[in-house]
Amino acid sequence: MNLLVVKEEQLDASGEFEIHGERLSHLLHVLHAKTGDRIKTGLYGGKIGFSEILSIDRRSARLRLGILDKEPPLPSPVTLITALPRPQSMKKVLHFAVSVGIKKICFIGTERVEKSYWKSSDMVPDALEREIILGLEQGVDTVPPQLLLRPHLPSFLKNGELEEIVQTNSHCLIAHPDPSALECPRRL
Repeated sequence: MNLLVVKEEQLDASGEFEIHGERLSHLLHVLHAKTGDRIKTGLYGGKIGFSEILSIDRRSARLRLGILDKEPPLPSPVTLITALPRPQSMKKVLHFAVSVGIKKICFIGTERVEKSYWKSSDMVPDALEREIILGLEQGVDTVPPQLLLRPHLPSFLKNGELEEIVQTNSHCLIAHPDPSALECPRRL
């Protein structure tokens, strides 16, 4: 965690918030944080600054959000479109893509994508948001990506979304596991 990302609804009226679980463990065991320390913090979808640790123990840490005066980094011009991998792999792909600043990510259902992947507990909005926040914290960013979940490739192709993405990106690459299937890079 290179940045602690906090959502507006986590803040009380005085700008204080609590953290628990893995984030607390990181503060204690990796950063060796203690009361009075300043932690790099960003508001989800907003600016970056610091928060001060008011209290910390093995159960929770209470922090006060300070001044947020730094803009988040510029977004990557890359749009990632990929077939939906297994849920555990999807989390890794999503985490990596968010951490490098990709702001448009599309998971698509293709012939080889198991239908059960779409019903995984890792695909529910709360689980996806948790993974996005982890990626933002790793990449020192606060702006979440646009995440598109498209279970049917033919619909994705017919409704014009791919064409719109291609028109807004100057260089498109297609990666395919069978090198004879497509010439890569291939301009669409």
